[in-house]
Amino acid sequence: MSRVLLPLLIAQLLAAGCSPYALRGRVVEGAPAGVEVVRADDPRLVSRPPLPEVRLALAENPQRLNRRDAGNAVSGPDGWFELRPDVAGAGVLRIDAGLEARRQGFAPAVGFFPLPGRGKRVLVTMPVGRDRSASPTDFLDETLRQARPYLD
Repeated sequence: MSRVLLPLLIAQLLAAGCSPYALRGRVVEGAPAGVEVVRADDPRLVSRPPLPEVRLALAENPQRLNRRDAGNAVSGPDGWFELRPDVAGAGVLRIDAGLEARRQGFAPAVGFFPLPGRGKRVLVTMPVGRDRSASPTDFLDETLRQARPYLD
């Protein structure tokens, strides 16, 4: 049995290494603000008005002290985006991520999730409004800055 499974596992890892992992999704206008992982054929991906020029920032381990920036992207004219995370094992290993979306004139959207598989997409929904709050990543960055003298 293991003689069959091992070659299949190796083939899958090699296939994942041949084509780089990309986090794909679409930013749409709507309420409430949110970020969620959906199936690639979810009708909300195409039925809502797109939002172009949304700045997207991805973080690895966003709710931990070892948080790390993992990439940035900007949504295209049709709201679609593709972000290639700078994370070892993306697409193969379970990696916790956080995505933050911002655009002037719209309330920000933030979500936390494990990086999804290739058959999934990220749906970012942003309502019209002002960006009134500091982002969770700004709060975490400030907390880490204050704690740094005690960590050395």
